[in-house]
Amino acid sequence: MVGGKPAILIEAKPVTDNLAGHGTQLFRYFTTTPAKFAILTNGLTYKFYSDLQEPNKMDDQAFLEFNLLDPREAIVAEVKKFHKESFNADDLFSAAANLKYSTQIRTVLESELKEPSDEFLRFVPAVGQADHHRVPWRDDRG
Repeated sequence: MVGGKPAILIEAKPVTDNLAGHGTQLFRYFTTTPAKFAILTNGLTYKFYSDLQEPNKMDDQAFLEFNLLDPREAIVAEVKKFHKESFNADDLFSAAANLKYSTQIRTVLESELKEPSDEFLRFVPAVGQADHHRVPWRDDRG
């Protein structure tokens, strides 16, 4: 609670539940409260949501996923921002947007590196050719 209003909604499922397909109840609650963040968990996996795509409508995709059995340092640092002592909704919302888009970029790049599309194969050499004659660390003026 922040200022007497809910800041984060949490839906907890049994530890044996796969979280895929869950969250419909959380989605409904999200639209009827002033909370800007929601967490779906089974006690081991925590999926963090916000309304980055459309105000007051919980996004379909989590902007952050944390697994207690695989505590990665960078993700732990993001989760710590939700601690009561450091909670700042505006800062968290900005961080959520950055996490969402950086995750999407990483996912696309990983996919393209595993199985490059024709567009990707045309794009990469074009980027290399555009910078071929320019060496940023060399000063040609003298």
